[in-house]
Amino acid sequence: MKKNLIIGISLVFFAACNNNSLDQSIIKKYENTLNTQIKEEQNSSKDFFKFNDFKCQNDGNFIKCVSPNLEVFNPENHKKIFGIENVEYKSNVVYTGDKKGLISFRELLNFLFSKNEKLQDEVTFKNIKLDDETISELDKINLNKNQKINDYLKELISNPFTISLKNLNSKKNDENNNYLSSINIQSNDQLNLNLSANIDYKLKLLDVLDSHGFKYDIDSLSTKNVDENNTNKIPDSTLSQILENITIRDVKLTFSLDTKEVFKDYIEMANSMLKIAKENNKDEKQTLIIDKALKALEKITQNPTYKLNVEVFFKDVPLSVYSTEKEKVIEKLTINGEDFTEVVSILGDSYVPLY
Repeated sequence: MKKNLIIGISLVFFAACNNNSLDQSIIKKYENTLNTQIKEEQNSSKDFFKFNDFKCQNDGNFIKCVSPNLEVFNPENHKKIFGIENVEYKSNVVYTGDKKGLISFRELLNFLFSKNEKLQDEVTFKNIKLDDETISELDKINLNKNQKINDYLKELISNPFTISLKNLNSKKNDENNNYLSSINIQSNDQLNLNLSANIDYKLKLLDVLDSHGFKYDIDSLSTKNVDENNTNKIPDSTLSQILENITIRDVKLTFSLDTKEVFKDYIEMANSMLKIAKENNKDEKQTLIIDKALKALEKITQNPTYKLNVEVFFKDVPLSVYSTEKEKVIEKLTINGEDFTEVVSILGDSYVPLY
C-alpha cells in the first residue's frame, strides 16, 4: 500500500511468465498465492472488505480465477457500502520454468517472449451494486433543483455496473516493448466509458530496476526489493532514470451516456452563452477557443445519448521532459474529430478568460 506509485507503474510491466501448457500444480500454486496475498491485505486494512477465496482453473493457455460475492464496508461503522457479484482474473502471465528464487526482470522477459508473442491479463469487477442503504443516503442529497435530474441520477447510481482493467504487453523491436493498458466501465446500456494508454518502454528500464534491487520472486510470484539501502522514498536520480525510459504514445477516451434528455435545458443554455460570448469577443484567440467549444458541444450532445471521443497523441519524447515541456509534448488533440491542438497551445502560453 505504501509503495511508490511510479515504481508500481514500472513493475506492472513485468509481472510473470507463462507457457501454453498449464498443469494442475501450477494452477493450484497460483490460486494459493493469490488468496494468501489478498488475505494479508485484508488483515492490514481492518477487514473493510469481505473476501471469498479465488477458485482458479485452466482456460486454454490462460489461468482464470473467480472470487464471488465481494463486499466492501465502511471501516468506521462497518456498514456495507457496495457488493460485487464476481471478481474475475484472467491471465497468461504464469511462470512455468525451472528456476527458483529471485531472477531479474530482463531474464524474466527473455523467457516470457520465448514462449509467448504477447502477455495479457484482465481483471473484471462484475456487477458492482451500491447497497440499498447507501443509495438511500445519497438520495437524501439533492444535487439539483430539477427533480427530473435528481430522479435520473438516482436511477443511474442504482444500476449495477462492471469495471474491467486490461493490459497487453508485447515486443516492439530490439530496444523497445509496448504496453497497452485500458479501463472500461459499463452500466447496462446507459453508460459506457473506455480509457486507454498506449506506452512504449525501453528494455533499459529492466536494467534500471535490476540495478536498484528489484527482482521477481518465482516462489512467491511477487516483486521483491533486495537492495539493503532500500527506503520508501525513491531518489531523484532513480526516478529520472525510470522516466527517461518510458514514452507515452497516445491516450484515448470514449464515453457515452444515455441522458434521456434531462440535461437538454442546460445544454441549450450553455450553447447560447457560448454564442453570445463569441459574438461579443474581439480577441482572435479567445474566439477560436469558443468556436471550438461550440462545435465540440454540438457533436457531443446532438443525440440524447451523449458521446465524447477524445484522442491525445504525444511527441516521441520520454516522460522525463514532461515537467519542463508541459503542453508542448502534445502533438495532436482531437475532441469528437475536432482539432483542439491549437487551443492547447494557446492555453499553454497564458490563461485566456472566456468572458
